[in-house]
Amino acid sequence: MWANAVEVEAWADEVTMDFIRMDPVQSRGMVVARVTCSPTFLRTLVDKLEGVWQDWAHAPEHQRILDRVRADLIRQYEGRRKTDR
Repeated sequence: MWANAVEVEAWADEVTMDFIRMDPVQSRGMVVARVTCSPTFLRTLVDKLEGVWQDWAHAPEHQRILDRVRADLIRQYEGRRKTDR
């Protein structure tokens, strides 16, 4: 499964996450997986993902990737600000 977007719905006793593969050319996507879990399990998942992210982000070989992501986010933000004026 490959996804590049997610939609999350939350209720008192469950959380549903739809993982979506977006097509950048056609600006549409398709759900490639749906996961429904308890809020307790979601907290466990978030904790584990945060640990994995910290390990990945601090690896020297990933710094160039993070620098590109930061630059892209800044360009997107600045582009939105120009169109909002």
